[in-house]
Amino acid sequence: MTSLLIVFICHNDETITEIRTKNPDATICFVGNAEIKKEYRDDSKIIIMRDLAINMEDKPKFLTFTAWYAISKNGLFKEYEYICLLEYDVNLEPYFENKLREKCDSENPDVVSFLKISRYFFWDINAKLFYHFLNEKQVKYDICNEWYNTTNHCLKRDILDEFVNWYYPGCLDFWYLDRKMVSWYHERFFSVFIKVYNKNLVIGDGLEHIQIGSHTHMNTQTENPISLELINLYYLNPMNLETLSKIELFYNKPT
Repeated sequence: MTSLLIVFICHNDETITEIRTKNPDATICFVGNAEIKKEYRDDSKIIIMRDLAINMEDKPKFLTFTAWYAISKNGLFKEYEYICLLEYDVNLEPYFENKLREKCDSENPDVVSFLKISRYFFWDINAKLFYHFLNEKQVKYDICNEWYNTTNHCLKRDILDEFVNWYYPGCLDFWYLDRKMVSWYHERFFSVFIKVYNKNLVIGDGLEHIQIGSHTHMNTQTENPISLELINLYYLNPMNLETLSKIELFYNKPT
């Protein structure tokens, strides 16, 4: 029988309480810099990403990828063949885990996903940054493909490592150049990764993403984006201190 672990990703005490109420024995990865009460800090099934030896909490707003990265780079959960990584705002039907395990047993997929759409791919991300990343990877992707519009996935543990090593450190460009929307690139590029590397993906059921309605009006980038001049300067030399200083001034300017 397939070994499978379900992991929820939370970012404050309230989201932990929400998960613990519905799933009392859940394994939880805690991301972000919020305070966490002692009861939860002492819970062996709650892993605080910022306390791990390798983490990327110095680059906030990556959200779920912060957990994916820390799990991979710290070698967590290697004893499991599959790891199901879920955002806190999901509802699971009864027997979700049993049905998911049966699907993994019978079909041996690389990835089980749950939700997909065929629109809105460029809402809330910058197309120039997207295509620059693809060019750096020397891959092509048709944005008319159906894509998986959350980061709720069950994937083989070694596929997690493969994706993290593919996405990082290139994804840091999004933190410098599109800091408000940086978290939205993860779900797009995981869809790209699955498609261009021919990963065997199947669709599971029994999961409802409570915030899925937000994808009908996703474009929340209301302030002016970083200038094309700064983007081009960064890409010419990402380590140039003067350019990085200008980027920080842009993000810290009064609103």
